[in-house]
Amino acid sequence: MAATVIAATALLPASATASNTVVTFAGTGVASSTGDGQQSPTATINAATGLAMLSDGTILIAEFGGNRIRAISSGGVTSTLMGTGTATSTGDGGTPAAATVNGPRDVVVVPGGTGSTYTYYVSELTGQRIRKVSVVAGTGTVSTIAGTGTAGFSGDGGAASSAQLSNPTGLSVDAVTGDLYIADTANNRIRKITATAGVITGSSTITTVAGNGTAGSSGDGGTAIAAAINGPQGVLATAAVGNAATAGTFLIADTAGQRIRQVDAAGTITTYIGTGTACASATASCGDGGLRVGAGVRSPINIISDGAGGIYWADSGANRIRRVNAAGWVSPVIGAGATCGTSTDRCGDGGPAEFAAITTTYDVLLGADGTTIYEVDANNRMRARVVDTPPSGSTGPAGATGPTGATGATGATGATGATGATGAQGPTGPTGPTGAQGAQGAVGPAGAAGADGATGPQGATGAQGAAGPTGPTGATGPQGPVGSAGAQGAAGTTGSQGVAGDQGAAGTAGAQGATGPQGAAGSQGATGPQGSTGTQGATGTQGATGQTGPQGAAGTQGAAGADGASGLAGPDGPAGAQGATGPAGPAGANGQNGQNGSEGQVGAQGTRGPEMPLLVTLPASRVRVRQARKATLRFFVSGPANVTLRLVRRDRTVKTIRRSYKGAGRRQVSLGRLKRGRYRVVLVGVRDTFTSADRSILVVR
Repeated sequence: MAATVIAATALLPASATASNTVVTFAGTGVASSTGDGQQSPTATINAATGLAMLSDGTILIAEFGGNRIRAISSGGVTSTLMGTGTATSTGDGGTPAAATVNGPRDVVVVPGGTGSTYTYYVSELTGQRIRKVSVVAGTGTVSTIAGTGTAGFSGDGGAASSAQLSNPTGLSVDAVTGDLYIADTANNRIRKITATAGVITGSSTITTVAGNGTAGSSGDGGTAIAAAINGPQGVLATAAVGNAATAGTFLIADTAGQRIRQVDAAGTITTYIGTGTACASATASCGDGGLRVGAGVRSPINIISDGAGGIYWADSGANRIRRVNAAGWVSPVIGAGATCGTSTDRCGDGGPAEFAAITTTYDVLLGADGTTIYEVDANNRMRARVVDTPPSGSTGPAGATGPTGATGATGATGATGATGATGAQGPTGPTGPTGAQGAQGAVGPAGAAGADGATGPQGATGAQGAAGPTGPTGATGPQGPVGSAGAQGAAGTTGSQGVAGDQGAAGTAGAQGATGPQGAAGSQGATGPQGSTGTQGATGTQGATGQTGPQGAAGTQGAAGADGASGLAGPDGPAGAQGATGPAGPAGANGQNGQNGSEGQVGAQGTRGPEMPLLVTLPASRVRVRQARKATLRFFVSGPANVTLRLVRRDRTVKTIRRSYKGAGRRQVSLGRLKRGRYRVVLVGVRDTFTSADRSILVVR
């Protein structure tokens, strides 16, 4: 990212100076977009799902729930760069402050900018567009470079601005060519916009570089465009600056395919990590402490480079940030798999990062200092792990001695010593005889005192005093230091063994006991019967409840549905609620498969798209009715969905309401006449991920 160490880390609490400690860097846990002009720990953020960094250390945040691009300066001050909070896609040709942005899912900065002149791209998940912001001398201009605003698949080989996208999520820029890679999630493809001399406009050409449109995870060893990928939500261009041979290489977060896959310069696709089956549970080790070959993942999304030949990624279904180092060893970085109880809990702040609790992490960012790691999650907070020193695992074998460094260049020749001081003037010669002055003219040159002789000027004034001896030659400049011996061989291999030390973190498996409560969540699975009302879901061909549909294809196994009823899948399902990204109606063609998915709750597992949130924004969950009145519930839905609401009083369900919606928007439901008392509104089957009281109201008349 940037080459400047960000000063914002100085704002972290003193407790953060301990090795590998996690702290909250921004956000209070409240889903809102307040605090501009304040220090980041006191500002709120609203469903942040993407991170990037400018060259001066400023952090950019894609605020999905707030429909804004926020920024935290290197001094820790929060501001809004783009968006007004309105979920539309207006303002092209104007400034980013006046433009609106519709469901921003990710943000990426083009390498090579400065603090006042730079470019960044934004993926609009619900706006079905890619927006570009070009800033020159501090003044920005907004444009749309891809997408028509209508979900679909079209336009390959033509101008990107005329092409259709379907739920675009992760973005990445090739550091050699400037090409932009897009995770076109609901189209099950990776698309590329080709830059000309590093510049992309709406007329630049768009093509598919991975995925054939089928929701699957196959084709390893063949061409990437013939392979099947499943709901990808992240992409990382792996080209190295100055190395043209690496141009066009990239990694794919094959989210629903439960793999991270890689594509080489020849266009061949292989699996980098993952088995195709999600880790057994969020708290399972998934191969941490071992090599990546054979290790598992659980709904991976955004991926970044670790700056040392490895990667970090947000393993959203495992509630963790994980790493594969250059030697191929896998380790946890932040999180032990357990979710944070509530968005305002401390959830491990001030303690070891590997034991912290986070809920559905969306993106990860490596600070410019190369050690600070940031993440954003469903708790409406940005958390940071600082002073990332290697754990004290057993010392690995000594690395091979590195080759002796080349002899340093001979130091520059010392400057010539200063010219010796002029010898003292010779003694005044005896005054020449008063004889003819001409003879005296032959007197030596410029004898000093002779000039005063009353007789011939400078008569045979003593010859000019012998010039003083030449000053000693200046000491030869010290020889340039011998070049330092080559750094000792990658004793870094040792470091990788240190990672084995992280295996100690696997002790968190103890936390797996905590999984017990998750089992309790199984009771939620029990609401599965409600799923059987899935006939209603059938009405939801609307939905293929989204993208879940593709995974639902697994549901064609039918009986696998029984596994869905296991309830354990239930907890994952909520995460999937976010995955409602899937609602990408376009998958509608596969809607039939979506029905199969609903039949086998396995589809819910497919929804691991928590990172693609389907937002059903409810009001405060409790309300008190002081006298019998009619009540209306108002709420917001971010996309196609089958919604079931229960009104509960004294632990009894007073009313159950089911509705199907074909698209995003504000909705309201009449609850009829309510008696006096306290009521709770419960959302069934779809996770209420982002609750925002200022966007929805329970009206009692």
